[in-house]
Amino acid sequence: MFENGDAVGGAYVKGILKPFSSKPILSPSTEEFQQFGIKRNAFALFPNDIMHELNLGVAKNLVTYAIEMAQFYGHTSKVDRRFAQIASFGRNDIRAFPQQASGLKKLTAHDWECLLKCLIPVIEGLFNPSIEKIIIPLILKLSIVYNLAYLDQQTERTIRLLDREIGEFSRLALSLSKQAHSLSDSTRLTSPDKNMPMYAYATPKFHMLGHLTASIRRLGPLDNFTTAFGESEHRRLKRLYNVTNKTRSGTQQLGLRVQEQRAIVQQHRMIHAMSNVQEDLQRDNLGDPSYEQAFQLAMDKRQPEYC
Repeated sequence: MFENGDAVGGAYVKGILKPFSSKPILSPSTEEFQQFGIKRNAFALFPNDIMHELNLGVAKNLVTYAIEMAQFYGHTSKVDRRFAQIASFGRNDIRAFPQQASGLKKLTAHDWECLLKCLIPVIEGLFNPSIEKIIIPLILKLSIVYNLAYLDQQTERTIRLLDREIGEFSRLALSLSKQAHSLSDSTRLTSPDKNMPMYAYATPKFHMLGHLTASIRRLGPLDNFTTAFGESEHRRLKRLYNVTNKTRSGTQQLGLRVQEQRAIVQQHRMIHAMSNVQEDLQRDNLGDPSYEQAFQLAMDKRQPEYC
């Protein structure tokens, strides 16, 4: 810069920083973190959150666009009927869909995942062929990215494969956006009152897909630092809320319930840590086991029977 006289905000500096999505400025967050001794890039402190960026971001955006396109072509009832015909699978892998799945109401991150898994057979044959030949491979690519990103053990081979699939998914998303715009222009000429949905891929969550592999190389598998574990505590609070009187003091009552549960857990740990508990757990009061009898009774009430 000093030798060639290039400006800080000039094209030369921007060309160097653009591949890293950086700008030649000192952000307020960087200045604040410097007083704590953090002199590197402060944005490295914020890794990818796969649940909010993938489940509630890119996957939600694509599923919503596909459902809106089906509604645009007048196939809402057909979409609901196809979703209702899909049976549940596995242990909470794919849940049963409601009768009006196209409403997309009160959905969790796992619900959006289930919608993405079953979306291809639901929307097949409902769109314009020029859109369908792009959106179905796009859904398939996102499913591949989803499975690779959620691997519990990552290797250099899986990381390179994930990086390649993200690139192919991004190119398909760009093609879908261009095709949707051109089809919307032609539709507006024949039907000015109809507004075709647009696929918006220029979002921060979509942009963060490109940083998934960097976060994995730096911090390990994405499940290590996801917010899904904290979000699962919402169920606990909702269960505890039902035992309160649902007044203004409900927050205080929830805190007391949490403290009570914590004390019970600590007490159980102390009991199981005692050496004499191991002796109580043995079946000394039952005598010698007899395999000819279906069960044996004991005199100890803590061990009433042994099957």
